[in-house]
Amino acid sequence: MNIFFVGLTGSIGRIPILLSKQLNFSSIHQIILSDADLHPNCSSYNYYRDASLGKFYQEEEYADIAIDAKILKDLASCESEALKMMDRFQNTNGLLFYEKRINLYHKQVRYWLNYLKKNKIDTCVFGTIPHVVHDYIIFSLCKYLGIKTSMFYRFPILPNRNVSLYSMTDWITQDPEICEKYNFHLKNPEALKLKKNFLGYLDLQSGNKGKTFTGIMRSNKGLSKLFKISNYNKFIKYKIDHWSTTFQRRSDLKNNLLTRAHPRFFSKKRISYLQAPNLDEKFIYASLHFQPECSTSPMGGQYVHQDLMIEALIKNIPADYKIYIKPHIYGGLAQSLSRRIKFDHRTFLVAPSLNSYEFIKNSSAVATVTGTAGWEAFLNKKPVLMFGENFYKAAPGVFSIQSSEDFILSNKKIFDENFKIETDMIHAFLKSMQEISFEGWVDNRYENYSPLSPEDNANNIAARLLKILNNKEL
Repeated sequence: MNIFFVGLTGSIGRIPILLSKQLNFSSIHQIILSDADLHPNCSSYNYYRDASLGKFYQEEEYADIAIDAKILKDLASCESEALKMMDRFQNTNGLLFYEKRINLYHKQVRYWLNYLKKNKIDTCVFGTIPHVVHDYIIFSLCKYLGIKTSMFYRFPILPNRNVSLYSMTDWITQDPEICEKYNFHLKNPEALKLKKNFLGYLDLQSGNKGKTFTGIMRSNKGLSKLFKISNYNKFIKYKIDHWSTTFQRRSDLKNNLLTRAHPRFFSKKRISYLQAPNLDEKFIYASLHFQPECSTSPMGGQYVHQDLMIEALIKNIPADYKIYIKPHIYGGLAQSLSRRIKFDHRTFLVAPSLNSYEFIKNSSAVATVTGTAGWEAFLNKKPVLMFGENFYKAAPGVFSIQSSEDFILSNKKIFDENFKIETDMIHAFLKSMQEISFEGWVDNRYENYSPLSPEDNANNIAARLLKILNNKEL
């Protein structure tokens, strides 16, 4: 097996070593964050940040196959996503401009196409859903070349109660077993027995303040970090590395300062928020995302442009319903979005500081790309219009919206038939989640909310990967 580990860094960087004790790898390839993550028998590697910016190692060895029109045409959807993902680096190496972005994209495709073929990679393991340019291009090329893939993603975080993962081959199909398990438990309620961590989701029926990761940014365990000098050293080192990589040219720093200053000092468009919306009227609640993030790119697909979701709601929701739109509490309403978004007389922006729970409880339905608001809506027995791909799209009362035609079914169910989500449906879906999950995290932000040590976390993920690789489920 020629295996490629992409993004297994930090606390999960030791997973390749754990797996190599159990499996016979012909060759091991890695994209690492630091030398501490490097497997002693690694055949070839790149550093994570360098890979995103196209600073490849041994680049001259991976240029034999030229990229042609057919390859680029077959990867057209990848190109669109990758160029958008470069928003993360828009003030780096001139990536504010299209020409620089397309040059980087072609360079990435050329290198990774040659890399995957020359090294005869047959299995690629991603730490999480690919979303930072190089990993997304690698994933797309794996699909193009028929290479097996595996990745992990988190269920909604309940601080100090539930930090768990599930595995998948890609984020579009998610886990097909969840539907089968849900139908089984709905028909066989006697088999239902929820563990304490999954029962915790039911607490979101009485409010979400301090109960979700977006609702609380630190826990009791997290407060101890304030008194650790080593954490400050790590932060300073990260900032130095980040700035030295990001602003290698004076023009990059200038562009960064100008784009940050523009919304505050030069924008003529002032955003007006509704501070006291009437929750007794009929309305749809639309929750916007912080960007750039994995939850919209790639999980949102074309709805990474969230104004398209708003436009679809305006055109397809019954005219006697208002639409309340709430920007992300930390991200606000991005200037790029505010320039594109258009409202009608029944569409209102509500203050980001307002708690989403009251909107969810009083709404007729909740619209979201893939966000936590939709998950909380399902738990509170509210219909959900999902404009993207996430695990709970399989839940009852969640309607996947990809076109105007999809509103025909959702409108009929929600507004005409008064579709209801019953308690037994919620319990059956939570049970199906429980059966495909395991405790762990792949993003170190969630370490402080989990009872697992970094070692136990790595062991859990390695055990799941071992099962997948041994059973050839990839």
